[in-house]
Amino acid sequence: MTETTIRACRANGIPVLEIFASPPGMNAGRDTRRPPLVVMLHGYTGRKELVLAQAYNLAINGMFVVLPDAYGHGDRNPDGKTCDFFAAIRRTSAEINGLMEAYSGRDDVDAARLGLVGYSMGGCIIFDYLAHESVNAAAAATVIATPDWASIMKEPEAAVLFQSLGLVQDAEEMKLMAAKAAAVQPTSWDPETPRIPLLIQNGEADTLVPISGVKEFYESVRRFYADPTQIELIAYPGIGHGDTLDMNLRISGWFQRFLFDGKDGSGEPLR
Repeated sequence: MTETTIRACRANGIPVLEIFASPPGMNAGRDTRRPPLVVMLHGYTGRKELVLAQAYNLAINGMFVVLPDAYGHGDRNPDGKTCDFFAAIRRTSAEINGLMEAYSGRDDVDAARLGLVGYSMGGCIIFDYLAHESVNAAAAATVIATPDWASIMKEPEAAVLFQSLGLVQDAEEMKLMAAKAAAVQPTSWDPETPRIPLLIQNGEADTLVPISGVKEFYESVRRFYADPTQIELIAYPGIGHGDTLDMNLRISGWFQRFLFDGKDGSGEPLR
């Protein structure tokens, strides 16, 4: 009988939830190795507990899923103050390799087969991580996220959000945030930067994360992939700033393909 375990602990000093199926390697008998490690990142002002349902879907498909609190969020935000958006992204991005190292050498998970998945700000963290040279992941998936952070700051919905959080006072301060975003956002990738399989999923009706910047990014980087099937952008008509069941099933299928070496030959998730 297969059981699913949720465990709260710390990894490299970061509060995390672990969710995995017991016994390990339960991928319908198709892969009896240690399960691959998947790090799942939540959205802005969120916390690790808010993506447990999405993590469960991956756990029952044979993955060892780790949910960290992003920098300045959840249990890493004891005073309840809203963390700077860019600090949360860049500090958490810099912690990914340390999380991987924390799980290296264990007999219950294979950290060398690392998958990354992020929702909204979590996806922005992944875009930032992938733009650097020290990429150790085997595959990644972003949902309702963009590497074009300046485009977010230009949206009226973002202005309402940041004003409600007390981070800006007016349109002029939002312009300053957009300029700051443009200076640090990872929209330009060096051709020599390592390329890993990347699934990008966005809603075409998203009024917080414009899909136009995502499409421009996709067109600019896909030429760097020797295998064009290793990068995919899926745009969902009528979908706004939220993930869907189909998005999450596709993530599972993507990781089945690239973290399990296509062992089952289908690339399809379990249902």
